Amino acid sequence: MVAELGVVIYLSARIEKMSVAMARTMFFLYAVINGVFFSAYLYIFDLTILWMVFGVTSVFFGIMAAIGWFGNINFAKLRPFLMGGLVFLFFFWILAMFIDLSAFETTVCTVGIFVFLLLTAYDVKKIQAYYVYYGQMPEMAAKASIFSALQLYLDFINLFLYILRILGRKK
Repeated sequence: MVAELGVVIYLSARIEKMSVAMARTMFFLYAVINGVFFSAYLYIFDLTILWMVFGVTSVFFGIMAAIGWFGNINFAKLRPFLMGGLVFLFFFWILAMFIDLSAFETTVCTVGIFVFLLLTAYDVKKIQAYYVYYGQMPEMAAKASIFSALQLYLDFINLFLYILRILGRKK
């Protein structure tokens, strides 16, 4: 988990300075580490539940991506709310490591789903802005596409995890 976080932070902070090939390599490294980490879920949860949650996540993600792409909504106004939601979720899970907060888990997971659904639409809208802004700079456009892929990947994974926490039944 530390390796995942390290790769994401490094890639996010240094993407403008690294080559496109290096950025792509870092993205694939993150995907591999994430795949290894997620393989544990195959042992913890029933495969039927994982497929169902994957399907639900895919539908929600697709709907919000379509809203972000085709909707004429200014998601930039939601940015402070979304960042506040991420900070809340981060501190809740840190606090939950030391204090039993399981009574609030369903509520917090619902907040997490809501935040990552909105982040999906926000990030898709940002991809459109990157395309316009970096359209004449091929190298920066390639880096922006890798960074955008990372953001959408993180949105999907977190949405999946929050839905799994609500719907999942452990083996």
